[in-house]
Amino acid sequence: DLLDEALNEKLALHLSEKKLDPVGQEDGDIDNDGDEDDTDKYLLNRRKKIGQAMKKEDMQYEEKKKEEEETPTYPLQEKEILELINYLDNPPEGMREDQKARCKEWSFPIKLIATYGLRPLEIFHLSVKKNGIKYAWCSYIKKSAGYTKPRRLIPLHEEWEQEWNLLEMIENKVPLPACSSGAGQGFRDYLKHNPIWKRLREEHENVVPYSFRHSYAQRGHREYLIPPNELCDYMGHNIKSHQKYGIYFDEQTVDESFKRAKARRLKNMHTSQEES
Repeated sequence: DLLDEALNEKLALHLSEKKLDPVGQEDGDIDNDGDEDDTDKYLLNRRKKIGQAMKKEDMQYEEKKKEEEETPTYPLQEKEILELINYLDNPPEGMREDQKARCKEWSFPIKLIATYGLRPLEIFHLSVKKNGIKYAWCSYIKKSAGYTKPRRLIPLHEEWEQEWNLLEMIENKVPLPACSSGAGQGFRDYLKHNPIWKRLREEHENVVPYSFRHSYAQRGHREYLIPPNELCDYMGHNIKSHQKYGIYFDEQTVDESFKRAKARRLKNMHTSQEES
């Protein structure tokens, strides 16, 4: 016990004075006190254990991220997205000030992934470019499950981009939440305490941060009639990943799609007859 206490005191002293060898560049005298003793052995063993724990955590996070991206998830409906954002922008009366600040902090990134169909981590790779008009740009590159190249971001609902001043906020580098365990985990850690999110998870299966991205994909098909291959290319994933959204097309949705298709055909036929 006395040895442990002495080691801890010595360790605390050196940590406070920041004299330790950098991680990965250690020699036998890690604490740089002129000798190699039990403190150095303790520090080396401690660093190894921390490194192993971090590696395990990284592996678990990567597995979780892959599972979330490849597993069919519920695509949030527009009214559900707007309800959540309204809660973040207008916190209820009586909420603590620190909680209100968290709402404001997370409102911006949630608007980004909802408007542009982003992966959570892509929020850290954004800028604004100009070629006649200003537009959002994502520099993220992903080479698995479909190649994602740097791309211009296209809002399906342009009014969201304008109403929420997203281009201005990106350009002004409005601070994003710190996500020390990865962006996806950062979203999960915050949203799990949000009452709107909790209710959505009770009402639907597989409501996750990727639900915003999957909502963008479904909206592109259902409302904007963008061909699947073109939407896949823009979003940077393969057709196999894209097809899983189809499990959420219920009978009513399919009927509505067919009605719209028939209406377009009749309109085209009418136009052709007038031209002839």
